[in-house]
Amino acid sequence: MIRRFAILFGLVLVLLAALWEVPRRLDWAAWRADLAWLATQRLGRIVYLSGPVRLTLLPQPVIEAEGVELGGAEGDVGLKAQALRLRLGWGALLAGRLEPREIALVGADLRLPWPPAPNFSLRPPSWMTVLSAEIERGRLTMGPLTLEGIDATITTGGPTEALLAKGRFSWRGQAVSFDANIGRPGWDAVAPMELNLRQGETALNTRGALLPEGGYEGQLSLSGNDLSQLLPGPVQPFRARGRLAVSADLLSADDLSIDLGGAPAKGAATLRLSPSLRLDLALAASRLDLDGWVAALRRAGTRPFPVGLDLSAEQANFAGLAIRRLRASALVSGGKVSISDFSALLPGDTRVAGSGEAETGTPPAPGQPGAAPVPPPAERLTLDLRLDGSDWRSTLAAMGYPLTGIDPARLKEGEARLNLVATPGQVAFSDLNAQIDGTRLSGTGVVRFGARPALGLGLTLDTLDLARLWPAGMDRAGFLALFAGFDANLRLNAEKLAWGGRSLNGAGLDAALENGRLTLRRLAGELSGAQVSLSGAAQLPGGNNPLRLADVVLEANAPLAGEPMALLPGEWPRLASFTDDPLALRVTAAGPLEQLQGRVSLELGSLRAELQGTGDILGRRGNATLTLRHPGLTRLLGEVMGPGTGDWLGDGSLALIAPLAITPTSLSTEYLDLTAGSLKANGAVSLVLDGVRPRLTGRLAMERLQLSGFDPASRDPLTIGDLRLLDADLALTAGRATLPGLPPLEDAAGSLRLTDGALSIADGKGRFSGGSIGFGGGITPGADTPRSQMTLNLTDVVLDGGFFDTPLDISGGRLSGSVTLSALGYSPAAMVASLSGDLRLSLRDGMLEGVDLPALAVAADRPALADAEAGLRAALSLGRTNLSSFDLQARVEQGRVSLGPTRLSLADGQTGDVTGEVDLPRRTIDLRLATRFGEAPDLALRLTGPLDRPRRLPELAPWLRWKAAQ
Repeated sequence: MIRRFAILFGLVLVLLAALWEVPRRLDWAAWRADLAWLATQRLGRIVYLSGPVRLTLLPQPVIEAEGVELGGAEGDVGLKAQALRLRLGWGALLAGRLEPREIALVGADLRLPWPPAPNFSLRPPSWMTVLSAEIERGRLTMGPLTLEGIDATITTGGPTEALLAKGRFSWRGQAVSFDANIGRPGWDAVAPMELNLRQGETALNTRGALLPEGGYEGQLSLSGNDLSQLLPGPVQPFRARGRLAVSADLLSADDLSIDLGGAPAKGAATLRLSPSLRLDLALAASRLDLDGWVAALRRAGTRPFPVGLDLSAEQANFAGLAIRRLRASALVSGGKVSISDFSALLPGDTRVAGSGEAETGTPPAPGQPGAAPVPPPAERLTLDLRLDGSDWRSTLAAMGYPLTGIDPARLKEGEARLNLVATPGQVAFSDLNAQIDGTRLSGTGVVRFGARPALGLGLTLDTLDLARLWPAGMDRAGFLALFAGFDANLRLNAEKLAWGGRSLNGAGLDAALENGRLTLRRLAGELSGAQVSLSGAAQLPGGNNPLRLADVVLEANAPLAGEPMALLPGEWPRLASFTDDPLALRVTAAGPLEQLQGRVSLELGSLRAELQGTGDILGRRGNATLTLRHPGLTRLLGEVMGPGTGDWLGDGSLALIAPLAITPTSLSTEYLDLTAGSLKANGAVSLVLDGVRPRLTGRLAMERLQLSGFDPASRDPLTIGDLRLLDADLALTAGRATLPGLPPLEDAAGSLRLTDGALSIADGKGRFSGGSIGFGGGITPGADTPRSQMTLNLTDVVLDGGFFDTPLDISGGRLSGSVTLSALGYSPAAMVASLSGDLRLSLRDGMLEGVDLPALAVAADRPALADAEAGLRAALSLGRTNLSSFDLQARVEQGRVSLGPTRLSLADGQTGDVTGEVDLPRRTIDLRLATRFGEAPDLALRLTGPLDRPRRLPELAPWLRWKAAQ
């Protein structure tokens, strides 16, 4: 029994193997015509088979023929397939009949006529109304539109039943499922239709009717979680309901009620099929997320057909800005986004409008279903922009620009036109023409983004007021922080560059910033009549590296120094004489701020000044050598101080060399070398600047000091107002000091003090004409007029000539005494008129000039009256008298010198008295010299009249009467 079952099982296996293999090896070409006829009956169109025919019996009977083509009229729907597969029934096959139970088209290629004919109908062709088949790996082509990977089942129950189609296809790498139901037309030739499409979470449903004339009208419902899957829009949920109309060359959806991420909107859409495929969308929303739309347009890439967008929104958000009244139209085609027109109101009611074009990058390769898309960057964006508004300040503040400290009146009203070009990592503008706050500007610029952004600007302006744009209170650290983290290249031209009330006219700036190094190639212009230029470089601080300057050069040249000198702070009336002289200034600097090396050279007419040294800018201190030279000192002082001011110094040049220690509050030198005409001096001085006024202290030693004379009749005011320029406390010494008409003062010393305009000389002393002298004095400003004081103390001073310079004078001998004088007034004449004080003088072994008292005694002893009178008159008219002593006391009031007890003594015991007064303001004299011999009346000589030419009036009458009576 087992053997029989084994044999039977083997026979079954052989039979099955034969059924599996034998049909595959037989040629079934003879059945091609029958198969074509059978397919024609089932598909409703003539079917042509040109390929091989194969039969497979297991696991079920299937016959497959390749090279399938459906025939039809020209311009009709074309259909080809790789293979036609029929599943047969066993009963009919064993009976020798072909009765297919299922029919399938493998690799079907369905081509709809393109462009569609004007009479093209959406109603399915008659052959499809009886079609029941499966389509595997099919493709549908309608002009530029291609649906790949179609797997569908089409069933129909007959001419009176609906056509049902269900399946899926691939479009742009995304799987789409569909099902369609097309009913049979009724008595009015209208056929109902319903279509459902689904791609992921996106679903489309339309219900309507196929019209007799070939179109379609119905309702449309569309929803999904990602708008960007359908069109160049943001990633957000959406819903839309409206009316759909389809014709041979146009699909339109209008009266759309749309919900975009919770924001209501209205819109319309049109898909044109002829002459070329194009989708147009119009969207009007109350609120719109513009960031998403712009990002979608940037990553739009190359689309299979053009897409036109018309967006409008009452409110929109873009890059954090609240935008109103947005209007924008764009066309996405061939990797480009053409923006025909857009406009919007920015914060501050600044209106922006323009047009342009964007070239998008190549879209990324399709990824796995459900994977997040990788947007390509926009390759190039070109915009022609127009902006205008009356409150740009609010617009800039909303954009995040720091405006703190900038004048609130600036950056208000303006308008601008420019061409903007943006590429990956770069934004550039050109053809800029703008007017902001009345300032016109034009130019180009570029910004490159990256790890270290770069800025390039080339601008031309008519006026730029930097002070009104500069943030108030910005310190050095804040200023340097402006240059951190980016590179720049700047070229600026301005008709007027203003700062702090000063203007640089015809200004040109060429500067660069690279890797923390600021290079000023040139800043030049005309400043107050001077041509000014500045160049140099600075390594900005970073890490442990301090700020460092290199090759800084400032130059200023002017044919006339008047206008540039007006830039100096304060009033400088003494420099008015230089206004017509040429000026040349050059400043150089290099090194770190802690040890900055610099040089300042100035040429002002014939004056040359130079300051060279090293400074610590951060520590606010430095050391430098000052050199000052002028070839004509007398001319210089005459120009600065007035004619004749420098005559007392004599002819010669000015040379000053002083090494200085400089701080913000002081200047000091340990050794000053000064040559000023005949004056040669050296010393150590310090100028302190932190008080109410500068204060000069130190010591000054002079080899030779030549003082100017004093004209008591001069009515020219002395320039004592300059005494308030500074305070001083100086120790002075002079090897030799001279005053016109007087012997030199040797080894002079004293202290000079100047406080609040009050000048005083104290502790003055020196060797004078074989004796010694002490002196002091000063000038004190008063409420109305200044007051002057002087004191002299003479000790054993040898008189070589007359002391009073009058016809009756003393000379020779040794003079001791004191003089104390004071005066009021600005001019020498006023001082003389107000002179007051005391004189106490004592002369020993001197001479009395103008009379011969011994001869007077001889004449008085003559017996003859006539001879005695003649001798007396001769002795009182001229001659000199040797004195053993002369003691003078005088009081000065209002310039009148009144002689008090004044007695002279001769060696032989003869004495005399001098009385009277000298009126210095009027330069008159009234003196009386009297002497007496025994019991006789006085013999006297009166001098009266002008001081330089007085009349001599001998008073002899009493004596002559006495003589005659003897």
